[in-house]
Amino acid sequence: MRKSNTIQTYIIQARKKRKQGKQLKRKQGKQLKREKGKQLKRKQGKQLKRKQGKQLKRERKAAEEREKKAAKERERKAAEEREREEAKKRHNALKMLAVGAILCFLTLGGLALMSGNDGSQSEVPQAPTDPTLRSIDDTNSIDTVSEEPVLPAADFWSDNTSGGAPLKVQFFDESNGSPTSWNWNFGDRVTSTKQNPIHTYTTAGVYTVGETVTNEEGKDTEIKTKYITVTSSKDTDTLVDTGSTEKNTDTASRSGGTALTDTASQSTGTAPTADFSASHTTGEAPLKVSFTDESTGSPTEWKWNFGDGSPIIDGTTSAYQNPTHTYEKAGVYEVKETAINSVGRDTETKTGYITVTAPDSTDTTSEPTETAPDADFSADITSGTAPLTVTFTDESTGSSTEWKWNFGDGSPIIDGTTSAYQNPTHTYEKAGVYEVKETAINSVGRDTETKTGYITVTSPEDTGTSVDTGTASEPTETAPVADFSASQTSGEVPLTISFSDESTGSPTEWKWNFGDGSPIIDGTTSAYQNPTHTYEKAGVYEVKETAINSVGRDTEIKTGYITVT
Repeated sequence: MRKSNTIQTYIIQARKKRKQGKQLKRKQGKQLKREKGKQLKRKQGKQLKRKQGKQLKRERKAAEEREKKAAKERERKAAEEREREEAKKRHNALKMLAVGAILCFLTLGGLALMSGNDGSQSEVPQAPTDPTLRSIDDTNSIDTVSEEPVLPAADFWSDNTSGGAPLKVQFFDESNGSPTSWNWNFGDRVTSTKQNPIHTYTTAGVYTVGETVTNEEGKDTEIKTKYITVTSSKDTDTLVDTGSTEKNTDTASRSGGTALTDTASQSTGTAPTADFSASHTTGEAPLKVSFTDESTGSPTEWKWNFGDGSPIIDGTTSAYQNPTHTYEKAGVYEVKETAINSVGRDTETKTGYITVTAPDSTDTTSEPTETAPDADFSADITSGTAPLTVTFTDESTGSSTEWKWNFGDGSPIIDGTTSAYQNPTHTYEKAGVYEVKETAINSVGRDTETKTGYITVTSPEDTGTSVDTGTASEPTETAPVADFSASQTSGEVPLTISFSDESTGSPTEWKWNFGDGSPIIDGTTSAYQNPTHTYEKAGVYEVKETAINSVGRDTEIKTGYITVT
């Protein structure tokens, strides 16, 4: 019995020791984790401090570099200002010397001889007849003073640089070098040869002003970019008088007293400042370039001239804000963008911006690695009841990179470069027989596949109607008959004309060709139904309108319709 108790006691003590050992291990483990955590925090803190220190050093160094550059720029400008002041001082000193010489000659000019105290006579120099400056010293000798030729240095200022149209501005010439003629360009196609001209700006916009001054030594030009800002109208203060008609009083009656209402309307908009960039500026022909508008001032209309003789494009959608253009021939091209809003317009011109080189044709043995595409496509279904959802699959050859689809039901033409445009899905909402067109495009060329009557959509069975095959009743909808008119048919360039669609048959899509080489426009909104177009060059133009609906299409052609002089 005593032995059994001893064993139990031993077992209890052993368990107690194991438990104490586990508790000790857990405690030591927790202490070790805390210590490692503290070490890690200290390490991370040191790393963060080093990183922040390096960042601070970089920022200080960058700030020092900026300050050095700013100091150099200030020093350069100060040196230029000192140089101008020195030139002005030298010029004024020469003028004073000339005046002194003239006064000296006027005093001595009539004396040929002067008697001395000893009765002797000495000859006094006569006033010279040539315009060279001379001075006379104490020994009666003549020193010739030659004035170095001074080129003019153009400069000017104005009493006003901004305001509402019409804006009257007085310009003041501040040029050095005694110019004898002046030529001003006010930036709105108006010039002047007066020294201090007055000019009135009648149209809103931002104008660059230039002055060229000339003397017998040469000429100099000062150009101040975007110097004059003209808004659409002057700020106006309108006093509303609804009360007494007594002299010199403006009152309005109301219960308990009188009140004066003073309403001021002020234009808060600003004219845009045009700017743009290009996806790339050099490459071989044909070179496709995507332009990006970077103008400020919230323009709502954009006009582009790509410089290669292609039509100037002008519009208000994103396609005109950020256009894509292909240069077909080698050359160096100037690009112009005009940004327009309700307040004014501004033009950014980048000379020699795009450089297109001829394709490398030295290797006459190898064939080109890329060919123009051959368009083709299929559909997962070609007939069914409305609404009918169809998935189209591009089967073109020639490595196309862009796809354009016209589903034939008056919906917008889609155009893009992703897989969603390569294999699009479209839903036909109305019964009809539809023509489908796909245009496949790559850098070499393009090709269009047209499948007439490709999709047949019938009315839902519960309506009791079906597609008319010509053996039963006539369709309730008819093909359109195209017709249109214009706000005017003649005028001077640039001539802006508003066209009005007068087609019958309820067209849902309109296509216009204005006859001047500008892009054909095609769409389904009111902007396409009744478009506005500007003719930039003189000529006689034919205009075409195609009206389209789900039944068919019709084209109206008016030859010699627009005359631009």
